[in-house]
Amino acid sequence: VICQRGTASAIMAAHTSMSDVVLSSSSTAFTTGISVLVDHGRNLIPRDRGGTSDPYIIFHLEHQKYKTKVKRKTLNPKWLEEFFFSCSETCTAPLQLDVYDKDMVGSDYMGSGCFDFSGLDMGETIDVTVRLTDTRKKKKPPLPSDELGVISLTVTRYREATKHGRKMLKAGEVEGSVKVAFDIVTLENISSACPSADSYVRIILDKYTYRTRTAHGNPPEWRQRLEIPVLGQGHHARFEVVYSTPCGTSEMVFCHATVDIAQLLLDFTYFRRFSLEDETEGYIGDLVVLVTINELNSDHNVPAALPPTPQQCGMLELTVHGCRNLPSKDIGGTSDPFVIVTLGNSRLRTTTKYKNLNPMWNKTFLLPVVDISDAVRIIVWDEDKNSKFQFIGSVEVPLMRVTDSNDVVELPLKNRHLSKLAQGEISMTFQLSYRTMQAYRNLIKPRPKKLMCPDRPQFQLSTFTSNVKRLTTVLTVLADVVHTVQALRHWEMGFWPSFSAMVLWVFVFSYGEVWWIPLILSGILMHHYFTCKSPPPIEGEDPEFSEDDPDEMQSSEPHRQKSVSLLRKYHAMQRVAQMVQNHVGDAAALGEKLHNLARSTVPLITRFVIVVMLTATLVLYLVPVRMLLIGYGVFAFTKAGLIRYHPFGFFERPPEWTSPNAALELLWRVPADPDLLRWHVDKEDAQHHSLFAKVRRHLLRRHQPQSTSRVRSKHNGPTSSARSELSAIASLNVPKASPQKISAV
Repeated sequence: VICQRGTASAIMAAHTSMSDVVLSSSSTAFTTGISVLVDHGRNLIPRDRGGTSDPYIIFHLEHQKYKTKVKRKTLNPKWLEEFFFSCSETCTAPLQLDVYDKDMVGSDYMGSGCFDFSGLDMGETIDVTVRLTDTRKKKKPPLPSDELGVISLTVTRYREATKHGRKMLKAGEVEGSVKVAFDIVTLENISSACPSADSYVRIILDKYTYRTRTAHGNPPEWRQRLEIPVLGQGHHARFEVVYSTPCGTSEMVFCHATVDIAQLLLDFTYFRRFSLEDETEGYIGDLVVLVTINELNSDHNVPAALPPTPQQCGMLELTVHGCRNLPSKDIGGTSDPFVIVTLGNSRLRTTTKYKNLNPMWNKTFLLPVVDISDAVRIIVWDEDKNSKFQFIGSVEVPLMRVTDSNDVVELPLKNRHLSKLAQGEISMTFQLSYRTMQAYRNLIKPRPKKLMCPDRPQFQLSTFTSNVKRLTTVLTVLADVVHTVQALRHWEMGFWPSFSAMVLWVFVFSYGEVWWIPLILSGILMHHYFTCKSPPPIEGEDPEFSEDDPDEMQSSEPHRQKSVSLLRKYHAMQRVAQMVQNHVGDAAALGEKLHNLARSTVPLITRFVIVVMLTATLVLYLVPVRMLLIGYGVFAFTKAGLIRYHPFGFFERPPEWTSPNAALELLWRVPADPDLLRWHVDKEDAQHHSLFAKVRRHLLRRHQPQSTSRVRSKHNGPTSSARSELSAIASLNVPKASPQKISAV
């Protein structure tokens, strides 16, 4: 027997000691034993006429027995089956296995082996390679070879929960218990052998099975989180992608993959891409999964050192102290709150504080920072016994507005769309550290993809209407600029404005240089950077953001072909409407981002743009434009030629630099008006500063008649001029303003 002891023991010792686990006084809650994962066999002997075998294995431990499935016509079978044998901690009997070849009548012997697991500690996992030998007393008939092959196993000693123990685990009543969160994302790089049918993912952990909702289309996108409570980390999870027929009468299990939970750290999100293969079809695709392990009954304040992630530029240390004045979501007038912290693809959670409206956690998280323009999202949920969560409140904090002080920040909770205030407050402490040059380099790279957030939100009429209004505002501003230029050219704005514009035109095209452009732009940005102390708030609604509600996770499956066809037509129409809606939203967001960049909404990006503009000014001043264009062309053509024709591939382009547009990537980091709305706390004077409000005031001044009577009457009522303005606002479908605004008008 060849054993390979990995790092599981060290990891388990760093987080929890299984020997110190405090269990319930009831002896029926947990069963001590070993878990065996049968991985594969190699170089087995042929027992059939065709030079192959149909092997299966029978395991024995004391009075217990387990038989694997039969693998047809192979000498290198792959089972990926897991089972549990109960035994005491002082058990000295070895684990025995016998390999047989399945025939039409009876079976042929292929070899035996054993493994002594008495030296295995509780919670420890080891990989075992068992060499098969002939242990028969009468070696007749003789085997064709002395080398009978090997069987690869993974053995873990742990305590398995019974039905009563699982209830205790879900309630967090067991010391050392953890909750494993699997975020099932999608299936990528699908081959032609993958069928175009409805599919779901099945997770097998210990002897229990969990499944996601059914995804329609190809490639399938599930984007669902499954949280499974277990005792300790010495477990293996097996994934199966299951395809169902259109009528739902049969299922086809195509591929398998496993993950060793014992090798994972606490409070860290792991990105896993499993290559799925089928015995008959071959390569199927890659299953993308995010795995996170959180403790159930303790909030330790000393986070472990996290491994560095690719393109990481810093680390955010976030401490969630607690909440107060939370609303009651349960019948007894209390709630069972817990907090989920999301940054990029990291999704961590605190423990649940039962029957508490003012919970305290003092939980510290370490979150890797890849994009400094990202925002951390904190969501407070209420946990119920039926595993359905109720939304309480959320808050979103952009990293660019996080200060280096360790002061406790108390923020009011908002609704799901972050557009209105909700009941309750949350107190936190932020500490952000990052490398400046690496953060600036990441700003011009493609944005990291958030796997658990859909690329495009679903179609909603309110979102579509809002995007149309935003696009109309941007187009109105552009049309106003064009109208002003035409008015100057046709001398419609008076003599001196048009004459000044003509002189400026002649001067610029006579003496102007190209380096004036970045110099003027950098001057405008520096003016706003030094004059604007804080970004002005934005008024509006943001129905675009949507969060998956766990209460609406399960959808009814159609049982008839007609219902399936109607559902697919509905999905097709929804995709078309969704595409139109999102393109309108992108066009509106582009204009808003340009406007917010000019106003120095994000000081960090403004500093970066100022440095780039000044550098471009110096380069354009010293180097002629013609030489720059020639050098850029030679460099671009030379680099492309080396990448394409170099025989050794030394100039292969990294995947994250797939022809990015640096200026566009930087522009998309600037927040749009809905982003500023989600990040702003006080919304009283937001309407006065918004781009939409500026356009409304400009149109209002254009349509209203000239009047010099702008004083209020003696009875403090609005004058005729003010009443005309209010009627004009009502005709433009403007939302109602506050009494202070009406008095100002």
